[in-house]
Amino acid sequence: MKTPHILDPTKSNSVRAPDEKFERHPGPFRIGLMDLYTIFPGIEDSGFDLSKYPDAVYGETNTTETYLIGSVTRWLEPRAVVEIGTFRGRSTRIMAEESPEYTRVLTVDLSDKERQTRIPPNTSDIPFLRSGVVGEAYSDSEARRKITQVRMDATSAEFAKELERFLS
Repeated sequence: MKTPHILDPTKSNSVRAPDEKFERHPGPFRIGLMDLYTIFPGIEDSGFDLSKYPDAVYGETNTTETYLIGSVTRWLEPRAVVEIGTFRGRSTRIMAEESPEYTRVLTVDLSDKERQTRIPPNTSDIPFLRSGVVGEAYSDSEARRKITQVRMDATSAEFAKELERFLS
């Protein structure tokens, strides 16, 4: 089993141009490619082909995030992946396509009705929350058979039971 190395973000030696960092992280630390290679030794040899994935539409994972998701998924070879928040399903598709055949992906998002009424505070994503396109990005993928989409609140007891069933 491959094990990531823990990297103290305050000790990051990654000095890269802003466009080479994984920028959308809301916390105080950003991760660069050199950090990624330190955390996941050998990841640069994972064989991930970024060119397989077309440019994202606004609101989806950008190019560097796509590289991060695809490379880490290929490197880790997970048995199960749980994704909370689906939007169109671009990252879901990447994880399903880049993981081994035995991998199963569970992705959860609010129902369309809940997406209309439960707007998180301080969000700029209102157009996405109101969008009815959940999962369309993986609907034509051959890896679709590995994906289970559930539409419920990920903080609910109902989802806890669904997650337990999925992981068992």
